[in-house]
Amino acid sequence: MGALATVSDRMHLWSPVLVKELRTRMRGARPAWLQAGYVFAMLVVMGATYAAQVGTSGRFGPSLGFQLGRALYLALFIVQAILVALIVPGLTAGTISGEQEQKTYDMLAVTRLRSRQVVVGKLFSAWLFAVLLLTTSLPLAAMCLLFGGVSPAELMWSYGIVALSALMLAAVGLWWSTAVARSLLAVVGAYATTGGLLVLSGMLVFDPVATGVGYTLAPSIFGAVNPFGAIYFASNAVAVYGWNIPTGVAGAGLLVASAALLAAAASQRLPLLGRRRGVVVRALMLLIFALFAFLAVGNYGQALRGAVTPGTMRIVCALSACLIISLLLLLVPVIGAGELESSPRRRFLSWLVGGLSPRRILQPQVRSALPFLVILALVGFGTVIGGLWFFAPKHSATWLDPLLRGAALALAAVFGCSMLGVWATLLMPGLRGRLVLGATLVIVYLLTLLVVATAPSGPRLLSVQLAYVNPAVTALSLAKPQLYASLGTLHGWAGLGVIGTSAAIYVVIGMVALAGAAVAFRRHVSPEETGDE
Repeated sequence: MGALATVSDRMHLWSPVLVKELRTRMRGARPAWLQAGYVFAMLVVMGATYAAQVGTSGRFGPSLGFQLGRALYLALFIVQAILVALIVPGLTAGTISGEQEQKTYDMLAVTRLRSRQVVVGKLFSAWLFAVLLLTTSLPLAAMCLLFGGVSPAELMWSYGIVALSALMLAAVGLWWSTAVARSLLAVVGAYATTGGLLVLSGMLVFDPVATGVGYTLAPSIFGAVNPFGAIYFASNAVAVYGWNIPTGVAGAGLLVASAALLAAAASQRLPLLGRRRGVVVRALMLLIFALFAFLAVGNYGQALRGAVTPGTMRIVCALSACLIISLLLLLVPVIGAGELESSPRRRFLSWLVGGLSPRRILQPQVRSALPFLVILALVGFGTVIGGLWFFAPKHSATWLDPLLRGAALALAAVFGCSMLGVWATLLMPGLRGRLVLGATLVIVYLLTLLVVATAPSGPRLLSVQLAYVNPAVTALSLAKPQLYASLGTLHGWAGLGVIGTSAAIYVVIGMVALAGAAVAFRRHVSPEETGDE
């Protein structure tokens, strides 16, 4: 017990904040009513499912019992996944911002508590309440086992992934509670992020598998990252580099790592308590990125075994480059914009080049975002090259050149977007700069993708030329034959080729943003500090 207490103290799993939050959360009639409503919603849906199955199947028998048990299991966990997504983000979205609104945060700040203790206490109190809600459905899950059609392993995996999804969603709400000062904005941001994460993770549930006549969809290694996908595939084993790994293992690992990343980011954002050391945050981000790339290449490469042709390999290269560039663009507003370090006392180029220092790359500084994103890009493309070398070494002449060109495009896009992030930070420090940059990138990304997917073929159409602005869409041109007919009409400008043209555009964007950032930098330092008269 003494060793267990020591580990708990070092990890800050048990703190006065956790005790206080648990007592406060369970006080009054509201928790009891919430549990009653939770169970009532499941009973209504399962009752409707039972009536529908019995009414359409006729006589009761072994086959009906099997179908009924399976249908009740799916209804039970789909409802639980929906309720968790609706309840959990709201449990933490107002924890820190609410303290500030109620003027009680100053009393918390003068205590000897560390920021990690505050974050872990508030996070685990909300998560334990979500786990309590999940346990109320255990009698209903036992009824599914009684009918048949579902195994105990499936129930355990489903409960585990839904519980870990609740942990990750609680961390999302907690991060938003530290990012904005008003609880209403934190709640809106938490639920918007929850919806986006569910959609993005839902897109990763399936992957194409080659057959004798084409491709079919099968569960991917990321099938359990999404709680709805976990209900169907958490216990399924998927081949990754020749090893059969349950999708629930990969899903649990990524969910726990994501929750830890968000909790660490929230910890460093706490006013007066947070420390500005972001080594843990960026180290976790690098770990998640490398793990995602490793699993993706192993899974998708395994799915393409037996159908390795020059055409399929170029499609894999194009999709890999598109995915890596998309992830990098999504990360730019997160780590490439935000708060400015206090009073930079040097010239602009000296300040910016200082971010290239190895000891600053993992620090939460805007000027170190470029080298960190470059490292992420190299890790991503290096993993893809290593994976394809494992699966198709004889076709390296087919896929190595497209991947290297995709890597060059990714580095150019990272440079341009990182400089835009520095400029946005100098003009609008804080969350506003991140939101403006993020909204701009998302609009450009979706607009150009929609235009390219729907535009008719024509080399002179302006709508098709917009593809050069989106490096992720431009990377799809590496596929032969083209995934979109409109991309086949692009040939580049001034003899640079499609990839070279898009890369040149982002280099120019980066240089323009660099000049604008240099001008905006002068507002943050006095003439004496810059050395100007």
